[in-house]
Amino acid sequence: MMMFVLLTLLLSSLVACQVHDHNVLYGPYLSQCICATAVKVQFAYDWFKYDKFVDDACFKCFLKCVTVGVGIYGTDGTLRRNVMIKLLGIPVELLDNCTTRFDKETDTCVKIYKFGLCIHKLN
Repeated sequence: MMMFVLLTLLLSSLVACQVHDHNVLYGPYLSQCICATAVKVQFAYDWFKYDKFVDDACFKCFLKCVTVGVGIYGTDGTLRRNVMIKLLGIPVELLDNCTTRFDKETDTCVKIYKFGLCIHKLN
């Protein structure tokens, strides 16, 4: 029941939000990735609304799910640089800095989480 209430809250707040790139880009994948990864709805909501990153295994895989859905990453954890630059306008230098730090990470959920956190902290 609590999950239903939180999911309803999340979805209703998304509808009430002013549409901007963040909503359009990630919005379609939120429900799907919340269900697929069993992430706590609050973690997903806080990331979507406030760019808050949580050190939680399900949250890390939630990020992978969303970024793969959008096309920023391949399912194998390969960054699609051109897509990221085009969709998010991330400067190439920042992208390169964060990419080289985590290239050797073998767990794709952890890799994408660390990369996202790096971009967030340096941007």
